[in-house]
Amino acid sequence: MNTFLPARLGEAVRVGLFSKAFGRDQSGRTLMAVGALGAVTAADSLTQSLVVGAGAAVGPVPVWSLAVLGGFVICAAGAAVLAARRFRTGRPARVLGVFRTLSDSPGRAALLFGWLGVATAARLAAAIAVAASLGIPNPVEAGVVMCAVVIVATALPLMPGNVGVTSGAIVLALHAQGVPVVSAVAAGLVFHAVELLAGIVFGIGGTLALVPYPSVALRRWSLGFGGLLGAALLAASVGTAFVPQLT
Repeated sequence: MNTFLPARLGEAVRVGLFSKAFGRDQSGRTLMAVGALGAVTAADSLTQSLVVGAGAAVGPVPVWSLAVLGGFVICAAGAAVLAARRFRTGRPARVLGVFRTLSDSPGRAALLFGWLGVATAARLAAAIAVAASLGIPNPVEAGVVMCAVVIVATALPLMPGNVGVTSGAIVLALHAQGVPVVSAVAAGLVFHAVELLAGIVFGIGGTLALVPYPSVALRRWSLGFGGLLGAALLAASVGTAFVPQLT
């Protein structure tokens, strides 16, 4: 939904779907879903701040963006933990209960940060692969810069699927590092295409997994079709990244 709607309006859909996981008999499940997704967003900002910090160290990434991300994470986590320990009942407790759970269970917190770290690492690996496929010098450094500027530029997305924002930020950052405009534009377009395909694949897969089916056989066929479609889109994205190098 965030691919086709501006300002991340798909987050409302995410809250609605996630709230159903708590069951119909659970009171305040929407507030619990908001709190859980808020905790994930705060933790994700922390993992992404590592990439932004690395980008600021090696490329033209504004240092103030790292301060903003870090300050937001520290303030949000500190205020949420304190409030969660103070409010044991009522609506604030439902929203902030997940923070109390994570602070009381370091293992669950580590698991959350681990999965978010894997997602961030995968995004960084994709950026490095795109830079390498286009023959950009120092692809690791270029990939770090690409990933960092995209995180900063899409912190408050206004366009559906960040159309134009992702590519424009990458072009400006890479060109500031001395990369030719043609290669910078190609890197921006390819990286945006790969991210767009990944979002669509996971969106379709999630839809197929959540839609109610009249029979088990139809569910299996739908999930199989989703797997084939995902494999095809993955192959297309890999081919898109490596075609410029072959030509």
